[in-house]
Amino acid sequence: MKRYLKIFFSRFFLIAMTIILTFAVNALVIILAVYFAEEALATYFPAASPYVHFIFWFAQWLVVLVTVLSVVNRDMLPETKIPWILCVVVLNVFGVAIYIVFSYNRPSRKHRRAYALLNERSRPFARRAFSKEALKERMGDRAPLSEALFRSNANAVAYGNTKTEYFPTGEAFFERLLGDLEQAKEYIFLEYFILARGKMWYAVLDLLKQKVQEGVEVRVIYDDIGCMGKLRAGYYKELQKAGIACVKFNPFVPIVTNLHNNRDHRKIVVIDGKVGYTGGINLADEYINEIHPFGQWKDTAVRLEGEGVKGLILMFLRLYNLRAKEAEDFSPYIPESYENAGGEGIVQPYGDGPRPLYGRHLAEDVYIGILSQAKDYVWIMTPYLIIDYRMRAAMLSAAAGGWTCASLCRTSPTKRSRSRSPAPTIWRSFKAG
Repeated sequence: MKRYLKIFFSRFFLIAMTIILTFAVNALVIILAVYFAEEALATYFPAASPYVHFIFWFAQWLVVLVTVLSVVNRDMLPETKIPWILCVVVLNVFGVAIYIVFSYNRPSRKHRRAYALLNERSRPFARRAFSKEALKERMGDRAPLSEALFRSNANAVAYGNTKTEYFPTGEAFFERLLGDLEQAKEYIFLEYFILARGKMWYAVLDLLKQKVQEGVEVRVIYDDIGCMGKLRAGYYKELQKAGIACVKFNPFVPIVTNLHNNRDHRKIVVIDGKVGYTGGINLADEYINEIHPFGQWKDTAVRLEGEGVKGLILMFLRLYNLRAKEAEDFSPYIPESYENAGGEGIVQPYGDGPRPLYGRHLAEDVYIGILSQAKDYVWIMTPYLIIDYRMRAAMLSAAAGGWTCASLCRTSPTKRSRSRSPAPTIWRSFKAG
């Protein structure tokens, strides 16, 4: 009984019920509006009475037709257009209302202006680390892709002098992260989609509280929907009381809008501006296999040490200031110089986001660029293989071009399948069930 009461009074349940109620009210308003409009037309224009139903039928389907044409001509992925067209045609005017409310996710003009301002503030710190000629010499055919990222709204700089360390599992990442957090002297930045109560987050939180007592500045961003059901709605206030500057990204309110789809899926840690982490691992126990809600979890992370950490700093500060409604000076957090980190390659951290802010789907463009330029092979490790038409076409085209594109999804050890054909192929393996 307690379990059902807990679900009934949970934040997720209350918000879901509010959204369902909002839909019901909107549907009722539309139905009543059409009914009373028909009655009014028949009352005040008796001559039109025989044609009232036809007039409203024609008007409704005219609105549907215009909406469908709008969807067809809109800059949208094909697999997104088809469901919207079906929704509009099947549900008629109510489907049009759903389309208008949920298909647009443009941030407000105020947010766009604030982001543009923060982007300009970060530009002085996003200067080229290499000339175009030096970049082309070091990156070869991949230099144009790097240049496109630099010219995008992401202000992504290609850095040298950066040592990288790859972690194939959450367990290895977690151990290394705790060691670096203990060494923090000036500041710690954390930005995560998911923070969840448990061994992983509590171990990190204990260190953060300890560092606050030592005079280290600590800032945290977490996504409100990502943490729904895992943290209390006012959890950020508890962190603030502990001396941790914390903001929620895009707090969820029970209003029917597609803006709630603008989420912060990034995973970023910055320590003193010299060490940074990113990747796919959240601060939740399933990522270190302390619990197994989805079977054995396989995700990865990378550690940066050196100049490449600048990219993570700027991404964090832009978003933090946007949510905190500030426009602070970034310079205290950018090291003036970096010691020789010993890295030999090039690192280019970049961010992606809603198209009104970033202009394009940058991450997908990068992946497609890698697929089109690869000569021997591409290895992809991801817990989620949810690809759209563009990515599927790029993978098939690359595989047909004479080399192998291997995409490994999280899977149980006993349920793996791989192509035995020597011909180029796309290999995909899914979790059983």
